[in-house]
Amino acid sequence: MELKIEPFHKNSYEKAAVLIKSPSPQIWLRELSMMQLSLEKITVFALPGTIANRIYGCLVVLDPGTKIKDIRQNQWLQIVNDRLFIPAYSIATPILSDQEWQKFFENKKSVLHPEFGFFELTDAINWAELLEMPQPVKIEIQTPAKAVFIPSAIQSLRIERNEEELKASLENPFSEEEALQKLPFNLQKVLSGNQKEMDKFLKYLDKHPEAALAMAIPLDVMHASRGKKSGKYVFGNGGNSYSLGNSLPYIGLVIGVVIVLFIIGGLVSGEGKFPPAIFILVFFIIRALSSGDKPWFASNGNSNGKSGRTALLDNERFLTLQQKYRKLADDYVNEKQYQKAANIYLKLLKQPPLAAKILEDGKCYSEAAYVYKNYCKDNSNAALCFELAKNYAAAADLYKVLNEHEKTGDMLAKMGMKSKACDYYKMVANNYVERAQYVKAALIYRKKMADPEQAKKLLLQGWENNADAQNCLNNYFASYDDLTHLNYAIQHIYENKVDADNSEIFLQVLKHEFSKDQSLEFVVRNISYEIIADKMDQNPAIAAEISYFNRHDKRIVKDVMQFRFLSKRQK
Repeated sequence: MELKIEPFHKNSYEKAAVLIKSPSPQIWLRELSMMQLSLEKITVFALPGTIANRIYGCLVVLDPGTKIKDIRQNQWLQIVNDRLFIPAYSIATPILSDQEWQKFFENKKSVLHPEFGFFELTDAINWAELLEMPQPVKIEIQTPAKAVFIPSAIQSLRIERNEEELKASLENPFSEEEALQKLPFNLQKVLSGNQKEMDKFLKYLDKHPEAALAMAIPLDVMHASRGKKSGKYVFGNGGNSYSLGNSLPYIGLVIGVVIVLFIIGGLVSGEGKFPPAIFILVFFIIRALSSGDKPWFASNGNSNGKSGRTALLDNERFLTLQQKYRKLADDYVNEKQYQKAANIYLKLLKQPPLAAKILEDGKCYSEAAYVYKNYCKDNSNAALCFELAKNYAAAADLYKVLNEHEKTGDMLAKMGMKSKACDYYKMVANNYVERAQYVKAALIYRKKMADPEQAKKLLLQGWENNADAQNCLNNYFASYDDLTHLNYAIQHIYENKVDADNSEIFLQVLKHEFSKDQSLEFVVRNISYEIIADKMDQNPAIAAEISYFNRHDKRIVKDVMQFRFLSKRQK
């Protein structure tokens, strides 16, 4: 007769012993202590290994009524007919009668296990002979004097610049020496629209294009400063203006006056002739209109308390000046003078987004953030640049405006304000929970708030609510670093939180856990067998899952295939 054990979907006998797999007696004692077992209430037998003179582990036989809350990574053993210990979730075959048990075993106890075979339990360990209590040692505790704490590493770094400094560095990139140059033209006449001085100015820019930055003469890219006869070129901050288009109403008035004077002159002379004095008057009026200087009838507005003027600039010169500005900006970028290049796009070409991009590419993040915020009204990019500049306070303020609570919490955490950061993280997690996104909520608690226990509770809540249940439970088991605790968690979830509705999902989770470590295979395989057996009548196809837990057993794979074939034929 051959006595052997086979897997079974449940425990048919009483669990009466614990198997500790380790050759070290020190580990035996540690495990017994962790399981809160007293040496007086147990009997321990050493078990041989499959190699000569090697120890496999020990068998801990419990006294009747002894309970264990957590057996850790150790294994339960059942006792058959009060004589034979076999692993949990297994059965001994063939079934023996009482006479056969008495004949083969008498009153001796033995253990049968697939890893080390059959062993008769004869000599229990006498701990009193092996253990020697340590002698008490008198300990004197000395309290060290308080020392000055010297941090070994920088935990956080912040660089904050106020907006006045950023504004000054962007809008005034040149020193006074660069600005005060000897100019070969009259700047005031250029600003007033004198054409001769304008030509001198453009020739000067051919040789000294960077002077445009020093004088801060902007180019109106809205095309109001160019044209053949009615365009305007704006200098300074706007205000006074003069152009041919603006003079048309006055020319009409002069023509009307001339006609009236002609009629009056004819009536006075009686001959219908125009008096010479009238010709002289008309000559001076037309000269005043065509002069490049400011005419007596030109508007004299004032904007922001600063004077400004407009003058006519043809398309060709407009485009030439625009190209010079862009080339100058490119030259500054190549020289890594990003603030000067940005100033050209910001103040002369009136293109703030390009100015901000140049500053950002040049890693002038504080200046780029200032332009994004104040000129482009782009708080999103401004917040990102403030973050890159390590100005976390300014970044946090903008992320609050944008309602990006997670980023706000990140900035506060970098500033060492963990409590306030957690308030924003909770808002993010609660939002995820409301949308049944428990995995994302758990990640916030585990990674951002360093609260793994609350993360586990949320993942279990997702499993119980069947909200992405499989993903929730996979992440729940992944949060266990200790395989002993993971083994217990798998059994606990199966016994308390698995029912007929979610058992098949739990089976898929077990397939993922099965390959993690060899120490998990025994428990995971037995639970999987039990689930498959319960579902076999309703879903015969589930029998194919047995193959996953026995990949190297070709006989089982063949039996599963034959079972599925017969099931289909019966249908």
